[in-house]
Amino acid sequence: MARFDNYGCFILYNFYVCLFITKEKVSGPGNRLFLMENMLTEKEILEFINQKITADEKLGDQVGGSGHMGFVSYKINHFKTRKISPQQFEITYSYTLYVETEFTYYPDNPPMEYPHERKIVVNRDREIVGEK
Repeated sequence: MARFDNYGCFILYNFYVCLFITKEKVSGPGNRLFLMENMLTEKEILEFINQKITADEKLGDQVGGSGHMGFVSYKINHFKTRKISPQQFEITYSYTLYVETEFTYYPDNPPMEYPHERKIVVNRDREIVGEK
């Protein structure tokens, strides 16, 4: 079975693309099985990202010190993964927090936007083991 020295995944024109670098010949169904059992799916990656954002940020309805209402939401801008060891993957992701208040109206007073970029490390057992 081929051993992959390195690979990276990214989104290109709404397609999830993975590039694999190996020094060995890659062919046969066994290699596809190797990829499937060692890679994170896009759904798993998004679950990790959503889990981390909801744990770190205070989302939803909020009331400020002055008593004005607000609502905090987020949007994931992009993410990419890379294998940092045979047992660990690094997920780098970017997201934007949006704060809407009772004074938010388009186009003159849009919601406040706060961009963030984070990295998390996931092990082969699909557990978050660190962050950077």
